[in-house]
Amino acid sequence: MTHTNHVRGASNVLPPSFHRQHNRTSHVRRLFWVVVLFLFLPLLKAEAGTLHGRVTDTHSQPLAGVTVRLVNTQFGAITNPKGEYHIDHVPGGSYNVEAKVVGFRTERRNGLQIVEDGVSEFDLALTEKPVTASEIVVEANADHASDISARLSEKNAPNVINVVSAESIEHSPDRTSADVLQRVSGLSLQRDQGEGRYVVFRGMDQRYNNTLINGIKIPSPEPKVRFVPLDIIPSELLSHIEITKALTPDMEGDAIGGTANLVLRDAPDGLLLNAAAASGYSQYLFDTKFTTWDNNTLAPDPAATHGPGYSAQPSDFTRGGLNYSSKQAPVDRFLNLTLGDRFFDNTLGLVFSGSLQNTYRHSEGLVNILRDDINNVQNNVIMPRYQETEPRTYSLQRARTGLYGKADYVIAEKQSLEFSYTYARLDDIEQRHSVNELLDGSHSRATYYIGERSRYQQQNITSLLLDGSHALTDALSLKWAGSYSDASREQPDDTQLTLETGNLAGQSAFREMTRRWQHNDDRDYFGKMDLELAPIGSAFGFKAGGLVRKKTRNNYENDYTLNPDTAQGVQSQRWRGIDSASWTVYNNFGTNLYGVNNYDASERVIASYVQSTWTIDRLHILAGVRFESTEQGYVTQAPITVNGNSATITYTDVLPSIHFTYQLTDEQNIRLSVTKSLSRPSYFELVPYQIQHDQYTEMGNFQLRRTQSTNVDLRYEFYPNLVEVLTAGVFYKNIVDPIELGFDGSNPASNVIKPVNLGNAQNFGFEFVAAKRLGDFLASANYTFTNSTVTSPKINRLRYGSGDPVIQITQETRPLVGQSAHILNVALAFDHQESGTFIEITYGLTGRRLVLVSPFAGYDNYQNALHELDLSYEQKLMDKLVTFGKLSNLLNSPYEVALPNGMLMERETYKPSFEVGFRYKL
Repeated sequence: MTHTNHVRGASNVLPPSFHRQHNRTSHVRRLFWVVVLFLFLPLLKAEAGTLHGRVTDTHSQPLAGVTVRLVNTQFGAITNPKGEYHIDHVPGGSYNVEAKVVGFRTERRNGLQIVEDGVSEFDLALTEKPVTASEIVVEANADHASDISARLSEKNAPNVINVVSAESIEHSPDRTSADVLQRVSGLSLQRDQGEGRYVVFRGMDQRYNNTLINGIKIPSPEPKVRFVPLDIIPSELLSHIEITKALTPDMEGDAIGGTANLVLRDAPDGLLLNAAAASGYSQYLFDTKFTTWDNNTLAPDPAATHGPGYSAQPSDFTRGGLNYSSKQAPVDRFLNLTLGDRFFDNTLGLVFSGSLQNTYRHSEGLVNILRDDINNVQNNVIMPRYQETEPRTYSLQRARTGLYGKADYVIAEKQSLEFSYTYARLDDIEQRHSVNELLDGSHSRATYYIGERSRYQQQNITSLLLDGSHALTDALSLKWAGSYSDASREQPDDTQLTLETGNLAGQSAFREMTRRWQHNDDRDYFGKMDLELAPIGSAFGFKAGGLVRKKTRNNYENDYTLNPDTAQGVQSQRWRGIDSASWTVYNNFGTNLYGVNNYDASERVIASYVQSTWTIDRLHILAGVRFESTEQGYVTQAPITVNGNSATITYTDVLPSIHFTYQLTDEQNIRLSVTKSLSRPSYFELVPYQIQHDQYTEMGNFQLRRTQSTNVDLRYEFYPNLVEVLTAGVFYKNIVDPIELGFDGSNPASNVIKPVNLGNAQNFGFEFVAAKRLGDFLASANYTFTNSTVTSPKINRLRYGSGDPVIQITQETRPLVGQSAHILNVALAFDHQESGTFIEITYGLTGRRLVLVSPFAGYDNYQNALHELDLSYEQKLMDKLVTFGKLSNLLNSPYEVALPNGMLMERETYKPSFEVGFRYKL
């Protein structure tokens, strides 16, 4: 890799834009429910004929998840685990019946007579059809919603994947894409306020993973990282999720841990309506008031309003962000609607999905701050003690909006176009209250600092995708895609107020206030083309293609410090409320003029690949190689004296891979994959940013190299009946140049840390998955063991006798950040088809894991083991109407972070929450 630095002058600061939270008007709600009630009217029609039957394979084994429909009508059903289906309210007459599911040939019978006010019976036997990975993509869209389709996709894929179906998602207690993924073997979550946000694959930190929507990588709204916060995407938009753990050459190579492909809904074969409404509450809020403030009172950054170089005045800073009120929290609200149909002789398919979520949460926590005590020495090592303790309470409102639309048009046989639009938005409105106790043993008393923080954050992801599929000949096909995606984040006027008490006759005094404006925007332009040769009846296939991706990222940050105006004496700043406070501006020009955290970055990736497939009796081989050329660059507004003010970085990667699948029997596979992949540094890590922490300064590192990994996967699979499954596998990764925070080796005494490459790391483990059906009960479990090792230098502070402390550099071997040795998921479900009753209880364990690496030996932060118990249920009320409920965090397991010696650093509790609602499906 080569680095070329170019020093450039600071560019003009672009003013930030602000998106206000829009209140949902009551007439929209009323219109929504009028539409839903209108669509319920078919339930009131007089009962007509009924069709029921059973679908089996050629060995008379029942098939679940088969779509049975009356052609060119809205009538249809999906078979239950016993292979049974029921279609009610069918007007008498003659119909054509069609049954299809992935992995079997579609059966169609014409001229079936339905007797009005009578019962007709019709059984079918389907013939199994071998399915290739490419065929799975283009098979009937609606089939992907079922669990049996998910198992077939896993069974017939050429590589190691897991699939979560919409059926499983709907039954689960999960409301976001992140929470859905925690149920998959080998995956765990990094959480924020008790809710899943980032996904960790097989002990590989979220930086090593990739997120796609409909097969296209999307940018991240986060200011410092590449990975996408998956809590932004509501689970109701999903058709299924594909988790790839072993990449094929036609996939982008920057995913050492794995890739999560969020596949959104396709247009159905006929009329589709899915509407749901629910409400809920958090147990914490039954007896605790919710603290709120008006985020519409936030003002723009003074520098953005008046231009760079403006000297901010006290009057430029509003007070609304600190005008709090406490009240009983409103109830949580959840609304979902999906509509779809086909038109013009089934050549045009349309589908629309929308999701609104608005939740209120309260949590309580404790943060302990440690300091080295030079008088507390064990074996010449200076040991820490508690210096500060800070209880915290949070009030948090989260509003999610998800919108999705897709149109597909069949030009001719095997010639089609598709266009889709995805929009996801997450609004966080948070108030934090803290009381910091500074322990001061020398005076036998304590000083208290009261903190108030108001934070509003809005994240947005928008994606437009146009793609086409064309059969050039019977054996040769062309696919192409072009997309534009944008991810942004706004955090206007983040306000933190500090009050001091204990030294003014017991009254609080105004000590300090900070105000911060931050926004970033990441735009992604993408195009790709794939040419595939698959001769009919041939055991050989060939595929080649390429892509071009252009990314641009800009980041803006400006901070101000406000000090109490003591012109009338210290006593004048006793705290009587925000409305009576007065202040001066310590840094009138903010921090944006220094420009160290303000930058414009770009990235261009050009990739190409070739891959071939061979089938030799029961052995399937997929092999190929991918080439990726990367050019990264940035320019900051930092002074020209700052090293790394701008840089251009280029490198090329060759990524071969080979996948073997051997079919032991019709139900059993053995897979072996050997792949190579990479992970690129984030823009923020390359830029020479600076963050001042209590004990050290954090800086960027423009000399970072990308991370490379060689990966091996071996897995055994057994699918006895496509409802049950048993898999066991092992994996190994040899990682070169992993990136983590470490101290500046050139001058350890400076206590400067920055992202660094840490030589080589190893990661290995095994996974086990099992699902078994016993009558109306379904039990499932997955367990993953992971072990990783990396060695990095650490600072040890020593003291000999009564001498001054000295610094020693020591090498420490530890796990990778995010790696849990043990991950366990267990679920037990009761599914009684006749009564329409479904109940599922799920348990999850995420073992102890490293969450923060300290530059000081013995100060790494580990999250303690987390235990979670959730419950969900459904009860059928009428033919197409069900009531459902979701109960989460029943064990109230706390989030705890501690040092290796057990000293507690952080603790938060959230208490259980629940929701109940109704769902209507047509």
